[in-house]
Amino acid sequence: MPIDNNVVAMFNVMATTYAGASANTGEGLQGEWPPEGVSDHILIGVTAKADTGKNADGSNYPMIVAQFEYEALPGSDPTADPTKPPLKWKGEQFRLVPNYETVISGTDAKKVSGQKTAARIAEERFKGHCSKILRKAPEACVNPGADLQAIDTLIAQGNRTILQMKIQYREGTRKADAQPGTKPPTYKSEFVQDNISS
Repeated sequence: MPIDNNVVAMFNVMATTYAGASANTGEGLQGEWPPEGVSDHILIGVTAKADTGKNADGSNYPMIVAQFEYEALPGSDPTADPTKPPLKWKGEQFRLVPNYETVISGTDAKKVSGQKTAARIAEERFKGHCSKILRKAPEACVNPGADLQAIDTLIAQGNRTILQMKIQYREGTRKADAQPGTKPPTYKSEFVQDNISS
């Protein structure tokens, strides 16, 4: 059956955004990741943007969404196809909430406690990344903005930062209202174990 000319015209209008779109191949929102375990990766990018989170009562609070981007070090994954280019992948998003102890609020104590715990864990993981990438003691990492700028400068200067990473997968819980037969989500996290650049 031929494609309608109006549909072809609509596809042509979509061409600009389509050319820059990521291809979703079913790996989930986090895209393709390296296998679980310890492996080496090159730090190739970092982003940070302002965003908002939502309290249990519906009010908003400011937050920062930061994310690191990596490329698998050739030869570090024995399961990788050597005929394909090394895997480029984005790590788990850090949802960083400034002053989370005061800005996260609401009447549902359990939800508020959960949101604060998630914010604390994100902050601790972020500090772990920064301290290992910058080769600083954790107690020397006192300004997250300065740390992120230092990492961005490392990348911009073309320094090849090779990181030993622990890749962790964990299965979430299946929602009660999920379609029968659907699998629970798999959550992925990366932890920087060491900066092994020379």
